[in-house]
Order: sequence, then C-alpha cells, then structure tokens
Amino acid sequence: MIHKIRQWWLLGSLFALLVSACGAAPAQSWPGLAASSDTVYIAFGANVFALNIADGLPRWKFPAEGSGEFFSDPVLDGDALYVTSYNKSAYAIEAKTGKQIWEFKGSKDRLIAAPAISGDAVYIASADNNLYALSKKGELKWTFTAKNGLWSAPAVTDKVVYISSMDHSIYAVDASNGKTLWSVELNGALAGTPTLSKETLYVGTLSDTLYALDAANGREKWKVKSEGWVWGSAVVDGNTLYFGDLKGSIFSVNTSDGKVNWKQQLGSAVRGAPVVVGDKLFVTAEDGLAFALKSSDGSTLWKKSIDDENADRLLGNPLVVNDLVVIAPIYAKNWLYALNINDGTTKWFFKP
Repeated sequence: MIHKIRQWWLLGSLFALLVSACGAAPAQSWPGLAASSDTVYIAFGANVFALNIADGLPRWKFPAEGSGEFFSDPVLDGDALYVTSYNKSAYAIEAKTGKQIWEFKGSKDRLIAAPAISGDAVYIASADNNLYALSKKGELKWTFTAKNGLWSAPAVTDKVVYISSMDHSIYAVDASNGKTLWSVELNGALAGTPTLSKETLYVGTLSDTLYALDAANGREKWKVKSEGWVWGSAVVDGNTLYFGDLKGSIFSVNTSDGKVNWKQQLGSAVRGAPVVVGDKLFVTAEDGLAFALKSSDGSTLWKKSIDDENADRLLGNPLVVNDLVVIAPIYAKNWLYALNINDGTTKWFFKP
C-alpha cells in the first residue's frame, strides 16, 4: 500500500506542475545534473550553477537574478550548455561563463524534459505535445506533434528521433523534417526517455512493463513485467540492461532475450536511471538512500543516507564523474552531494 501511495505521489506531483499553467511558480523544482571532467552543472529552482568538480565551489550562476523553475538535466555539448525551464523557455548558455547565447520561447507549455543534441540539432520536448527541432543557433527547423504531453527527452541519432509520449505511444521521427516514420502504442503512458542500443529501443511504461523494440520498425522483441511503474530510463552495459521501478526494484536483464538475471529490492521508488561503472551499479532511491550494487548479482557494496535529518525525494539521475557519485536531492540541507565512489563517504556538498 505504501508503494502504491508513493507511485501516485510521484505522478500526481508532476501532473500538478504541468496543469498549473496559471498562478505562481511551484515552491520546489526537480534538480538536474550534467558534468564535464572538471565541472558539474546543477539546474535547480530558479538557477543553473556551474561548480568546480574537485571541491564544489561555484564558478557562475545563470541567470543572475533567477528566472522560472528548472526541472531537467542540462546537456553539455562542446562549449555550450543547453537547458529547459518551467517558464516555457529553452536556453543555450556558454559553458565557461554562464552567459546566455540564445533563448527559445516557442513552447506553449512548461518544459520538464531535458534537451537532446545530435549533430547541428537541439530537440526540445514540451508538455504542449510538441517536439521542437532547433538549430544550434536557436532557430526553429520543424515541429512534430504527438497526441499528448512529452515528459522526457528523445533518444536521437543523425537520422531518426525517438520520442515517448504520455499518449502511450513511442514515435520514430525523421530527423530532417519531423515526419513520422513509425509509431507503436504500448500498454501505458511513457514518461521516460527511451534508451537506444544496437538497433534496439528500450522503454518503460507506467503500466509496469519494460519493452525492447526494433528501432527500425517498432516491432516488439520482448518485454519484462516489472513490479511497479517504470519511469526512469534503462541503461545498457554490454549484453545487460539495468532499470528500476517505482516499487523500489532494480532489474538486471539479458538484452538478447529479456530473461531477468537478478532483481534487487531497495525499499523505495527508483525513478532516476542507474549508472554502471566497471563492476558497480549506482542507484538512488526516493527515500534518500544512495546505493552501490555489484552489477553481477545486485548485492549491496555500500549504501549512504544522503542527509540523516531530512533528505528525501532522490528522483533525478545520479552522475559518476572521476571518482565521485554526484547526487541532487529535492529535500535536504544541501543542494548537491559528491560521494566517494568506493565507499559512499561525502567528499563535498553545495548549497547556494
């Protein structure tokens, strides 16, 4: 019963954000992360911050006075950082200075999905049902319209854009003109970014299922029944797929046939995508715990309570950079925690 309440809390809270087109901005956004080898970027609340990866000291803040609310991971591409905002705008920012390069204001509703980059294109998925393809100068190239809202970034190649929708369908779109190549309706709403690996798309639904689809035509290869909604993206490492669900289970699956290798219960909803580094799998859970699991069997190597006093709602994607696991909770004393990859001890934290 508790797990079911948590599922409805997660969906209901985000739904409330999407439908609140009028009135004041929400008090709390969802943090998003990106990183280079020496800098970590956090988009949270009214700002984007660039921090020194070694010690968490801030380098710049965008915008200086705050603007809207940020809900998704920024995307670093070359010298630019791309980020979307709840104020319906998407931005390109100079990665070294935080100076705005351009702003796209074409969305009719809030942006909670991260941008996606391929070649000279920047893709912006919106709650207004539209996928906007922009040039890297911020100019609109084309628009694709689904039947319902787009809550996640697309998976992209130079020829095809794969976008999941709350209308239960996944679409393959021609990257040159936005025309539909194929679409497949699955068994539930799709709130997460599909994962593309070796001509296969992996996508989870809010009807307790993870699908493997042929990227060329959308044909189902296999599916795995999960214990709860699959909101976050899956990750592929070699011939193994890892994903979590909102009842707190982590799955290891053979990519060739969908056979479950192992399943581990973490005790709280897993919304963010796992991260694989060597023989370790790093996962965060909604109740404030971060885990390092052994990728071969799911056994726990270490677990860390992010904030013993009040950390909760670890809903974003963790990052692993150098020897750090970087985590941004929604409710905690600090905005960002950098943990030692080997034992989970806190190396530094950040609070504006």
